[in-house]
Amino acid sequence: MFCEVEAEFAQDSFNLTGLQNLIPYFDYALDMILDVEPTEVLSDDQQEMIENDAENLFGLIHSRFILTTRGLQAMLEKYRLFHFGRCPRIYCRGQACLPIGISDVPNEEAVKLYCPKVGTPTETREREWNQCGAVRCMAPVAGWFPRRLLFHFV
Repeated sequence: MFCEVEAEFAQDSFNLTGLQNLIPYFDYALDMILDVEPTEVLSDDQQEMIENDAENLFGLIHSRFILTTRGLQAMLEKYRLFHFGRCPRIYCRGQACLPIGISDVPNEEAVKLYCPKVGTPTETREREWNQCGAVRCMAPVAGWFPRRLLFHFV
């Protein structure tokens, strides 16, 4: 579901504005995302909380990155290669789908598939999406993202 986020984007403080308030271990989580070695020894509990925060932080950074021209291009390439799957409806004839978030709150709702032919979200096949950890991570793909991508490129 994710595209690669450029390190420069993740390091730019402008792109991170407001995220510090949402992620308790923001600095540690950002260091983990950027592969910066920790300077202090952390307990297992702290390490687990930081890893969870890093996942959420990456999702939030990703949701901002895919709004950039380079991010839209990367997601368009994944869409064209059917990385997000095909519409399961018979009349859509294997139409490529895009991920869509129902909520902007992380872990609140399951990711759905958006079929451009139908124009509505459909349930994902959880077995396939569980492999990439995307089933319950909504922040990475906002609900309006599919329409923006298609409007911009199609």
